[in-house]
Amino acid sequence: MKAQTAIEFLMTYGWAILVIIVVGIALASLGFFSPGLWMGSKRITGFSDIGVEDFVYYDSNKSLEVILVNRYTTNVNITNAWIVHDGNTYEINTTNPGSCRGGVLTSGQKLRCNFIFTNLSVTGSISANLIIEFTPLAGLQTPLNSSGTIYGPVS
Repeated sequence: MKAQTAIEFLMTYGWAILVIIVVGIALASLGFFSPGLWMGSKRITGFSDIGVEDFVYYDSNKSLEVILVNRYTTNVNITNAWIVHDGNTYEINTTNPGSCRGGVLTSGQKLRCNFIFTNLSVTGSISANLIIEFTPLAGLQTPLNSSGTIYGPVS
């Protein structure tokens, strides 16, 4: 009796289970479950105290435009920035650093910055670690770093 019940169950619901499996395989082969489909063409990870909300890298003038947000508990001064790309470290151009060096962010404030990196040449897309040095304007006022990874197309 149990075997007959099991066979009736498979005959009744087996086709539905088979259709669900075939649809799942079709969606997987089309890339529906790939993380890149849902994350978009830009990815920003890491960045604790000074966060990066968005960025654009322009290879024509070697500049990285970022929107920073101060998640630190006090006002901070942006003092420097480095980018690590393909194992090489690039510091902002000291003679023409762009905007934001020496920029003060109040707690929770957003600021558009343009960092210019000498000798950094990227085509297609950029995948790099960005390190932002900042100094809190209260307490010991010791320089701190906020770092993370950026990935996205080059303009």
